[in-house]
Amino acid sequence: LQQINDLCKQKTYVNILYSSKNVLKNINIVPLFMKYENESTYVWTYNELHENYSYLNVKRIKKINKILPEKQLPNFSIYKIVLKVKKEILDSFNADYKIKIIEDLGNYLKIEVEYLNEFYIIQKILKAMDNVEVIEPLDMRKQIIQKLQNMMELYR
Repeated sequence: LQQINDLCKQKTYVNILYSSKNVLKNINIVPLFMKYENESTYVWTYNELHENYSYLNVKRIKKINKILPEKQLPNFSIYKIVLKVKKEILDSFNADYKIKIIEDLGNYLKIEVEYLNEFYIIQKILKAMDNVEVIEPLDMRKQIIQKLQNMMELYR
């Protein structure tokens, strides 16, 4: 863990051996920061395999193969989404994303969330179930509605 934490501080470009679904893969990453969640430690990275920001379970990193020549990270856009969330789950968003409270709605808060990776924010929204509602952008709201409709079809 200490070695990975040091690599995060230096934003060092490295090649790792990673176990994904019991398949070992060599992946080039730039570790950015570590986070402890759900009784596991994760490292947020720029992941060259996915050409995006993502997180990896530290337990699945089998080996740091080598330090690579310095890499310029791509400039990804920071996206914004407006959500209505129950106050009691605000910390789950606050821990992972930069948020700004827009309005207090009693048991709910209207918040603006900045994110880098659409897949992860959608996962977070779906995990929160009926404790969160996407207000805008409308295309994200439509994506969530479509995913929920697809899930409902599975259970009919």
